[in-house]
Amino acid sequence: MSFWPPPDLDPSSPEAAGRLAVLAYHRVGDRAAAAFDPWVFTSDQQQLEDQIQYFQKRHRIVGLEEALAIASGRERLRGTAILLTFDDGYLDNYSVALPVLTSRKAEAVFFLVSGFMIGEASPWWDRVAWLVRTARQRCFSLPTCEGPRTVDLRDRPPEEAISTVLDLYKQCPPDVAAQFVEGLESVDRDAGQPPPDRQLLGPDEAKLLCAAGMSVGAHTHSHPILARLAAERQSEEMGQCRTILEGVIGTPVDVLAYPVGGPGDFDQVTQQLARDCGYRAAFSCHGGVNLPGRSGLYDLKRIAVYWGANPEYLLD
Repeated sequence: MSFWPPPDLDPSSPEAAGRLAVLAYHRVGDRAAAAFDPWVFTSDQQQLEDQIQYFQKRHRIVGLEEALAIASGRERLRGTAILLTFDDGYLDNYSVALPVLTSRKAEAVFFLVSGFMIGEASPWWDRVAWLVRTARQRCFSLPTCEGPRTVDLRDRPPEEAISTVLDLYKQCPPDVAAQFVEGLESVDRDAGQPPPDRQLLGPDEAKLLCAAGMSVGAHTHSHPILARLAAERQSEEMGQCRTILEGVIGTPVDVLAYPVGGPGDFDQVTQQLARDCGYRAAFSCHGGVNLPGRSGLYDLKRIAVYWGANPEYLLD
């Protein structure tokens, strides 16, 4: 584990003021029983409880307002402050994660996809995973940005097959991505396998998150990779999400998490558009911690939590 500040650090230096670590969770539940994409599960209930308990003993878990005050340099601290965040708005965030948070008296931010919440859209990664899981044909051709690609999933476990196809899909621009899904849909598959029950939280659960003292942020309307869209479409995704969420929960929604959040998934244009849409801060997800007053408020770094993560190493 890395202790902060290091003993040889000049106490007068900016780094000695401490740091803000923002952790990005997704689904919380039984990964082995996943009907769609298993890779979106970042912990189960016990792992989440253990991690929060670990952080509370050694650091300080803060809420959104205090986190932004620290990031902007308006509040100074020594050591590590931790902000917990959850992306996408799965129902298990409400049914599993929220009880853990409330029992530990820990705040968190839930970044919701407005289209998922109101049923206008569904997670593309879950759609791809379902199509792979139910495909009887295990060797087929799919369109990619580099032309047709043969995908051979024979003798591969479902989790590995899903990961392979998702990696291909993520490389596709929007027009090719649509053709990619159409190609998957045309593959021979087992009939009579209905998708499982509702996976995503709705407006009622979103309001209950706020009533429990949690914060809600925006995660766009349909979860596209923003940097691949024209500026107008990026603004629509960010603006529509904010409008819908505020209409549901009745309070301002002025923080955003970029979908996927890697260095190539948003750019300077995206950051300016987020500001223009009225967001006061936006979060990425490519690792690293935030130093007070030295982190860009439209690229606040987050650390992705992975399944089975030892909390001792998450902050290294």
